[in-house]
Amino acid sequence: MTRTLRDLKADEHVTKIKVEHLYLLMGRDLLPLEKVPAGNVVGIGGLADHVLKTATLSDTLACPSFAEIRHMVTPILRVAVEPASHQDMQVRTIQFHKHFPLI
Repeated sequence: MTRTLRDLKADEHVTKIKVEHLYLLMGRDLLPLEKVPAGNVVGIGGLADHVLKTATLSDTLACPSFAEIRHMVTPILRVAVEPASHQDMQVRTIQFHKHFPLI
C-alpha cells in the first residue's frame, strides 16, 4: 500500500510512488509521453497526494532536499518582442501571456 501525505506522522516527510504519467509541457498543452528527452520541462502526473507545495524527487533517500538551496540567478534567455503596430501592443501582450504563461 502506498502511503500519502495524510498517512505520515508529524516527524515523517518521505513518501514513495511509481511514476506512471509523464507529460511534455508545450505552452498550455500537455503532451503525454513514455520517456522525456533530456533538457525538456516535464510534468509528472499522480503527485497530488504526495506533494503539498514543493518536493525533491529522487530515486534514493540519500538525496538532499533542494528546499534549502537559495541562489540569486539571472535569466538564461531574454527575448524582446515588439508588435508591427504599437496600437496592438496591449492585445498582443495579453495573447502572448495566454500562450506562454511561464514567461
